[in-house]
Amino acid sequence: MSEFIRIIREPNPSCILPGNLDTPVWRYMDLDKFQSLLNAKALYLCRADRLQDRFEGTYSLRQIIEMENWFKKINEQHMIESEKDRRQKDRLKTHKPL
Repeated sequence: MSEFIRIIREPNPSCILPGNLDTPVWRYMDLDKFQSLLNAKALYLCRADRLQDRFEGTYSLRQIIEMENWFKKINEQHMIESEKDRRQKDRLKTHKPL
């Protein structure tokens, strides 16, 4: 086993370890983001509205329709527009560090 890898505890059962623990991990992030992770001790997360997949972080049409129907059912129609605004604003907030 590599001198850099030391298993301190048992991995989560859903985590499948590779057969060779000396296999390098690559292509998950570029060097600048990795250095930022180490220096800032925070994970960089791109804002949802800037991801390549324009549907990332959005609700499906079915979810939106069911939510709107529920607001109508409980006589809270004003919440439909409020929720639409909240969904749009939420996509712009996802860039803040945790």
